[in-house]
Amino acid sequence: MKTSIHKPQFKTFLLLGILSFLSTAALATIEIAERTAPGSIVQCEGHVNVWLQKRVSSSSVTSNFFFPGGASKSKLIERPELVNVWKTVKDIDGIDMADLLKNKFPDPSTSAGFYDAFKEQFLQPSSNGLENVFEVADVNKVETFLKDIGGPDNSLMDAFVGQPGLMRAWDDLSGFPSTVRRSIPNLTQRNILNNWADNIINATNQQKGNFGEIGADLDLNIKGYESLQPRIDDINSPGHNGIDGVYIKDGQYYIVEGKYSGSANLNPANPSTGLPKQMTDEWISQNNWQRLNEAVGENISIDIQINGYRRILAKTVI
Repeated sequence: MKTSIHKPQFKTFLLLGILSFLSTAALATIEIAERTAPGSIVQCEGHVNVWLQKRVSSSSVTSNFFFPGGASKSKLIERPELVNVWKTVKDIDGIDMADLLKNKFPDPSTSAGFYDAFKEQFLQPSSNGLENVFEVADVNKVETFLKDIGGPDNSLMDAFVGQPGLMRAWDDLSGFPSTVRRSIPNLTQRNILNNWADNIINATNQQKGNFGEIGADLDLNIKGYESLQPRIDDINSPGHNGIDGVYIKDGQYYIVEGKYSGSANLNPANPSTGLPKQMTDEWISQNNWQRLNEAVGENISIDIQINGYRRILAKTVI
């Protein structure tokens, strides 16, 4: 049987009590503290179990299985691991496996990385020991994946072909609603976290900063917070100077500072330069709200000033 793939675990400290915990499909442990008043923090913890799908085996078949219904025989011949996938899911409502094989799945000769990633995430060697025959490890998960890529356009499939690592990211997010797991920005950010989790300690300060911002941004977007700035999609991105993130949810604005590691703290005030402590109201509104204006533009900035905001300090910890 195929062993479970290692998934780096992250936890995010959010200094705001109203943030809901991740669902039971979460991949992280979240610890939350509520800022009830300036200088007053009430600690509380919430722990979420690591989500691991049970692997369900189906019966294996040989690679010369007959394919009625016009399935792409050439792709099945080149990638025999698809044989049992086709056999397992072809009769599930909402999946036209023959159409997927003919029109969605890429050319095996030019997209081997896609098939290797697909096999790694969703298949396992045949329990009967048949060479080049693989069983579906989790029928429900494969069904969900095929429905996601079988939509009206090829954008998600194209993303997987261009970056096979996104398939692992999809697997990590597969327990969330389709709006979360089909979001290419979400998949891209999760892929960055996966790729850098084991070596972020040796990264540059800029990369560590982006890692922290990405962790906070992904977590908040999963929970339904809408980013009002462009989302970081590269560990080497210039990042956001000044305010890391501005979000809105249910009409409430949030200003976020994302940090990497539990030891990263807000910058203190500098009396010699007149710089207020980072993320204080004085810091946010300094120089006629310059930081907020640069982050979201003057129109949204004015609306935030009128309607108010809440502050979040998010720390992404491996």
